[in-house]
Amino acid sequence: MGKIEWKTLPALLKKMISNCILLYKNDYYSIAITTIVHHAIFVLMCGTLLFLIIYLILQKSNIGNIVSVLILGVFLMIAADSIEIMCPDNSYNVKYCLMMYGMSGLFIAPVILYEVYPEKGMTQICEKIKLGGEWLVTISITLIIINFVWQSNGNYMAGYYTTEQTVSYFQTLVTRIKSTEGYSPELPISFVGDFYDDESFSNIWTETPFWYGGHMPELINCYSTDKLMMNYLGYSYIPATEDEKKRAELKAKDMPNYPQDGSIKIIDGVIVVKRG
Repeated sequence: MGKIEWKTLPALLKKMISNCILLYKNDYYSIAITTIVHHAIFVLMCGTLLFLIIYLILQKSNIGNIVSVLILGVFLMIAADSIEIMCPDNSYNVKYCLMMYGMSGLFIAPVILYEVYPEKGMTQICEKIKLGGEWLVTISITLIIINFVWQSNGNYMAGYYTTEQTVSYFQTLVTRIKSTEGYSPELPISFVGDFYDDESFSNIWTETPFWYGGHMPELINCYSTDKLMMNYLGYSYIPATEDEKKRAELKAKDMPNYPQDGSIKIIDGVIVVKRG
């Protein structure tokens, strides 16, 4: 998925650890998009640290044990954010929320530590800390679960209506292509440009919190054209050859952008659609 140079590895590891430590205040690809999650993660982090300190004290751990715990903690954070290693180059926005599932391991860390908490030999203060920590961890994880359920449902709804808007947009486009004078299904089609420059198209869902990090605000682009037309509209066409595309790009420079009149023309036996 990506190529890593050894000289960039230290900075990459530092970034991964920083992403985990600062998760309680940063919106990392929509994992912590609300204040509730920020506070809950902060409580879980404090609980994890407190459980570790008390556990090490009760076990009368030596310096070797403490160093081992610190190293394992670093490995846990690297594993949780390992997607940074798999996709180090984000120039094409290749990372998004669903690829960050490893971060959920950080949420259950205090639960695991609680399970290995010593049952005997605890002072009264340690027992109270354990009981209080149990309630804080339970409440925090419950709030995170409720927040993610709410957020996920909202995101799926936003995704559904975004798709519906896009399908409607391409339905109009296909209708206009077929309505072009001289149209024939045997003519190849060349789309010029990557994105549609259409100010009349908007997606209100991008103004809501229901938008997972990494998603594009709209689907009317060069990546979705073919798939949407074929999968949702059942419209298949003959794509222009590379030579036909190059000629179309040269002759489409003076054409207006879609959806303006004149943005779809038949030039030298090729249907040219000027995106933008």
